[in-house]
Amino acid sequence: ILIFATIIGSLGTMISSQNQSRQQVCEKMDEIKRYMKFRSVNRKLEQKVIKWLDYLYTNRQVLNEEKVLNSDLSVELRKDLAIKVHLESLQQVKLFNDCESNLLVELVTKLKPIFFGPGDYVCRKGDIGKEMYIIKRGELAVVSDDGKTTFVKLKEGAVFGEISILNIPDITLAIILFELNNKNEYLGSKHGNRRTANVKSLGYSDLYTLCKEDLWLVLDNYPESLSKIIEKGKSLLRKDNLLDETLTDKKRYVEQDQLLSVQHRIKKLMDLDELLNDRITKFLDNYVDSIRSFKQELSTLEYSYGARKPSVSVSVNIPANTSKLHFYDNHLRDNNINNIIKYASAPFLKIDQ
Repeated sequence: ILIFATIIGSLGTMISSQNQSRQQVCEKMDEIKRYMKFRSVNRKLEQKVIKWLDYLYTNRQVLNEEKVLNSDLSVELRKDLAIKVHLESLQQVKLFNDCESNLLVELVTKLKPIFFGPGDYVCRKGDIGKEMYIIKRGELAVVSDDGKTTFVKLKEGAVFGEISILNIPDITLAIILFELNNKNEYLGSKHGNRRTANVKSLGYSDLYTLCKEDLWLVLDNYPESLSKIIEKGKSLLRKDNLLDETLTDKKRYVEQDQLLSVQHRIKKLMDLDELLNDRITKFLDNYVDSIRSFKQELSTLEYSYGARKPSVSVSVNIPANTSKLHFYDNHLRDNNINNIIKYASAPFLKIDQ
């Protein structure tokens, strides 16, 4: 009976928790519906939004993966989970085939989930490529510009967009590449970092992305792997006839000079910043020295003035029957009395009367 009661109690708790969660989902859905109605969203788009939200909630994809992993787990546990979930997918990327394992371990912690619904475009031709994609679940298609013709389908485990995060139009990344690779050549993709195809989701798809900034931050610590990745990227571009082979040594040197000129400007800014800091420091030092000197001079003056302070004692006997006015009338003509009156207001002069 006790075991039966325990089981019933546990089931009741689970059902109650599910009902509460479902109630929260319904409240959220109602809120979104009210918003779309208020904004006069058309029926077709409204249905698309509702189906999308229902998919997310049903598959529990609404969970913030980053928040979950960063909740109460240690750094090592988070890394172990990321390796278990993502490492196999990342190892399938040809670009990273010859890289050391530590690099891949760092990269898996940088992957972020992203979701697409039926008909959603993951990227369009001409878009600036800022991330690569790994398909975790679902199916994508490479389509024509009008979206009517399908050239190829991409299934789970497929990777695309990795070349775009290697192209270096961004001058900061170009400097990093120049400094770390220290070679007279660059990735010369004919398309720059623009997307070369239209990719859209055929159904609900779960993908993981690795953005360019995260990749280069990690590669900054692995110069040898960087060289291998660059060569691999050039090989892939050359295979697809996308590598710009027209870059002559002269053009490469011009590019390097431009990079160096930018480096020079950055160095000048850093030198200017250092110079300003030095000037401010010297100004503060001079100010402190001036205040200190002023205080010393003031102390010396006060001491000298106090040592030469005059001391005057004057005794004046005034008859009791003599009026004050008569006294002043008779004595103001006397120079000594005039001097006494003159200095009577001086704070350092003590006059005994």
